[in-house]
Amino acid sequence: MLDTSRASVTNEDNLKSDISLDYRNSNQVTIHVGDVSNTKSIRYSITVKVGTDVTFYVKGNPTTGYSQRVTTRPESSIVKVADTEPNYIPDKHSEMIVGYGGVYVFKFLAVGIGTTTSIIEYARYFENPPKSTFKTEIRFTVVDRLDGQGLFMS
Repeated sequence: MLDTSRASVTNEDNLKSDISLDYRNSNQVTIHVGDVSNTKSIRYSITVKVGTDVTFYVKGNPTTGYSQRVTTRPESSIVKVADTEPNYIPDKHSEMIVGYGGVYVFKFLAVGIGTTTSIIEYARYFENPPKSTFKTEIRFTVVDRLDGQGLFMS
């Protein structure tokens, strides 16, 4: 779950939300992104150490024709994308209900020191070009080790 005590959030006229997260003391990070369709984009700035697994759960509803995709891959020497396609997990629902959503699961692994960006877009990819695109931008800063004062060095 997203621990907002470690988050810094700014919002600019519902066009972009910026969330800064520091997870240098964690080996695994799980972030749940809610409904992205109420804003054009959201940006996460995440600081992690080498070896950290980062999982994003991004809401989506494929019955609307929209789907989530990684459209900009991070620099592979810094962060690797675990799967070429996201795993989709539908929300729990009654058998006779149609039109329900779920979450797309994106997994990343921090493998080297540096800064890189990945972008996940929610769009109707059968439209060329898509009429509406909602972006989840992830800026990874990967650091290496602790210095003598307990601070991470990059």
